[in-house]
Amino acid sequence: MSIPIVFFTAVLKKQAIEASYPGGLARFLQDRPGAPQDEHLVGVSFMSGGDLQQFVDLLSAISFDISGGFAVGEMFNGEWEPCNGIEFKAQYSDSVNRGWQATAVLERGEPR
Repeated sequence: MSIPIVFFTAVLKKQAIEASYPGGLARFLQDRPGAPQDEHLVGVSFMSGGDLQQFVDLLSAISFDISGGFAVGEMFNGEWEPCNGIEFKAQYSDSVNRGWQATAVLERGEPR
């Protein structure tokens, strides 16, 4: 499965959310209703870099594991801020139109 990239999309690992977001994954999903998700990832989209930065500042303030559980994708160029275990892939609808999606890349020994 994958998370669609719309405007700027923060892509977070569910495992990192569960471990470091107050109230865990259930609370995060309550705070962000309708956030796209798959088995391993959750996406939160922003129309501006300023709004995205406010979200990053919030995550930093609650000691979220940004380096290990957070990436950013941008709808025209794909990966904007990388994270091990999150991969961005172009999805073509024709030779001109392209969209991006984020997928989890699990390493050996990592829980599914």
